[in-house]
Amino acid sequence: MESYWIVRVRDAEMTVTLICATSIGLALADDWPMLGRDGTRNSISSKIGAPTHWSVEIREKDQPIRSESRGIRWSAPLGSETHSSPVVSDGLVWIGTNNTQPGIQSSQSQHSGLKCFRAADGKQVYEYISPTFGTRIQDAGWTGLGSSQLIGGDRLWITTNRSEVLYWDIGPLIRGEGTPLELWKLDLIKTFYTFPHVPLMGPARPCSIGASWNGRIFVTTNNGVGETEDGAKHTLYLWTLPLKNAIN
Repeated sequence: MESYWIVRVRDAEMTVTLICATSIGLALADDWPMLGRDGTRNSISSKIGAPTHWSVEIREKDQPIRSESRGIRWSAPLGSETHSSPVVSDGLVWIGTNNTQPGIQSSQSQHSGLKCFRAADGKQVYEYISPTFGTRIQDAGWTGLGSSQLIGGDRLWITTNRSEVLYWDIGPLIRGEGTPLELWKLDLIKTFYTFPHVPLMGPARPCSIGASWNGRIFVTTNNGVGETEDGAKHTLYLWTLPLKNAIN
C-alpha cells in the first residue's frame, strides 16, 4: 500500500490527509524532505499506481455523513488557512498553518503554527507556535506559517512569519525522546533590516527553503513598502546562510 499526501479544505477547516493506494505490501511512500521533493525540484512522485479515486468522510455538526471515507488512512485538523505544503521525513509529517482552531482564544488565533504528525497513524507529536507581529502590514495573522521546511537527517530549517530562520535538531523527536532543540535563530529584520509587507488579500510571504548547496541554504525574503515614504519598495532579497552557523 503506497501513500500520498494532500491538504484539503472542509467547511473552513483544513486537514492534512494521508491517501493510500492498494498495492503489494504495506509501506509509507518515500521521504519528501522539502518543497519539490529533492534538489531537482521535480515534484512528480516516482511511485507507480498513484490513487486517482478517494473520498473523505464529511459531517456537518450533528448532521448525517454526506460521504463515507474510502482510501484514507488518517486525517488530522489544521488551522483555518494553510499555505504550506507537507514535508515528510523519518516517519514524521510537518506542515505550517495558522492558529485559528476551535478552542483557541481570540488573542492567540492570529499566531502561526508548525504541526508535526506521526506518519504511521496521524498522531500529533509536536506543535510550534510563532506569535504574530501584531502589525497588519507585516503579518496578516490569518495566513499562518507559509514556509515549507527543509529537512536533512535530524536537522530542520524553516522561515517563520516573523522573518526568522530557525535551525533545529529534531533528533529527539524522531527517536521519541523529547522535543526539537533550537540550535540557532536568525532574525532577518534585525540583521538585514528587511521590512516584510503583506498585501491585504495576499497569502503568507515567507518562502520555503529549498535544497542546500555547498554547505549553505538559500532564503528568499521580500521587502515591502515601509511605514513611511522612505521605506524600500518591492525589493526581493535572496540570502545565503551557512547550514550550521548563522554568524556568517
